[in-house]
Amino acid sequence: MSDLSSSWLGGGSSSSPSESFSSFSINHNDITWEALFMKAVALPAILENGRKVFGPPVEYIGERPSYICELYVSNLPKSLDEVRFLTWLHRCGVVYEMRVMMQSFSMTRGYAFVRYTQEYEALVAYELLKCLFLGGERVCVYRSQGKNRLFVSNIPKQLPMSSLEEGFKKTFRDIERCISFPATETCSLRGDFNRGFAFIEFYDHESAMEAKKKTTPGHMRMWGNDLKVQWARPKLLQAHFKSNNEQKEKRSMAEASSKSQDYCAKLRLFCLANNWCIPVVIYGNCFYQNGFQYGGILLKDPTSGQFSGILMEVAAGRDMQDVHVAMCEVAVQIIDRSNGFPKHHYMVRVLNGFRAELLLVCGNCSDITSLVSHCDRNVFNFNSMVELAVALEVLAQYSTEFILTTYRRSFLVLRNCFSLQRQSHIVQFYSIYPKFRNNPPLNLAFNDTEITLLVSEVIMEHNVNEFLAMGEQLRNPPYMILNSQRVRNADGYRLRYISLEKLESREFYHPHQRINASPIWITGHSYQKSIFK
Repeated sequence: MSDLSSSWLGGGSSSSPSESFSSFSINHNDITWEALFMKAVALPAILENGRKVFGPPVEYIGERPSYICELYVSNLPKSLDEVRFLTWLHRCGVVYEMRVMMQSFSMTRGYAFVRYTQEYEALVAYELLKCLFLGGERVCVYRSQGKNRLFVSNIPKQLPMSSLEEGFKKTFRDIERCISFPATETCSLRGDFNRGFAFIEFYDHESAMEAKKKTTPGHMRMWGNDLKVQWARPKLLQAHFKSNNEQKEKRSMAEASSKSQDYCAKLRLFCLANNWCIPVVIYGNCFYQNGFQYGGILLKDPTSGQFSGILMEVAAGRDMQDVHVAMCEVAVQIIDRSNGFPKHHYMVRVLNGFRAELLLVCGNCSDITSLVSHCDRNVFNFNSMVELAVALEVLAQYSTEFILTTYRRSFLVLRNCFSLQRQSHIVQFYSIYPKFRNNPPLNLAFNDTEITLLVSEVIMEHNVNEFLAMGEQLRNPPYMILNSQRVRNADGYRLRYISLEKLESREFYHPHQRINASPIWITGHSYQKSIFK
């Protein structure tokens, strides 16, 4: 698989947007990758003091955004392509400035500061950057903590407090305010006016850094004393949204997103952040008496055309709370272990609600059915795994736009089903409501499109064993520790088995989603079209 950075510009395109920055809105669905690339290229760039500075935009009018719009991004590749990274950043909003610390002219130090024009845009980028992989490593990102204050000590205590601010303003022109404290009652009896220290506050970190550079390694001579200048501890990040209800709701949604343990949402955030296709979750046969549910997840990179199929046999015992979330957690762990898009196909056996083992790995990206070549002695039902493999292989040959359109249209017919064909293989799918689990939408107005299918019938021209190739069986299969099943749903909802019989009666649907009529309001678009609804 090619490096992720080479695939940033490979998204789908739609109608052309306005050329003006002022027309850009993060909720617009018509921003193409080409337009974002042009915005990234248009940012002014200079190299100064061991760093590359991009921005601010020439068309930008207004004050410099404060530190609450800034992010600290680390674990970046040494050979980072700054323009393509800026293109990705513009998916989340208008980038005001990016400062990349450089080791040499073409090599970075692995970290950068990114500032947006609005705090909401910074929140969006913060959520997605946590799921982004660059150069085979996962990016680290932190919110700015307001490191815009200097702590000055060894100030003459006999100096009036009014003189402190006047003196500091003559030395530091960009000072916003000086914070000092009067002497205690005991010290004031000795003629002291202040406590010997003060905090100098600037508009942002950049201004504070420039002021600190004026001091000789942390010292400056004033009022006959050698004052010591060092960074003050940053203030705790506080909400700077306006007081209207909508903005307060956005902040609470962002905080909840960081704490969420919904691996279904986390899997979709991985795909959104890395410009992958919508993950397709499919269900196969289930065996109630034996306690097994078969399922799989299809991941696809639209640029390279590569896809990864994850086949699963789930032991849906008493400790299994939600088989859908358990399958998504397995996929998330495989992505984490792969440090990006999975390069293989996988067969996983979920032993219970707390542990899963990786049985087989197949590197043949052209035929996913090779994965199950010798799995008959490792799984309960060999044919069920083969049918899942064929279904994933057939789905992978179609574009996400086609699958999504077919998925939406299936809800307009009585049986909610459709068939797809690849060569001699024909697979019939039944569509499951996107929100059948009554799971909440993604935060921050992210694209919430889901595709969930049930395999009802698979027609193959040849016998199974005639077209299966050799897969790589793991002698010491690694285990995965599952955390999603340790806590029960607050409303008592459990999802263990999914079958055609239960689909027709909507038995496994959440009680709030058991409607009598087929929904004709199913909407959505691909992640390449927009990361927002």
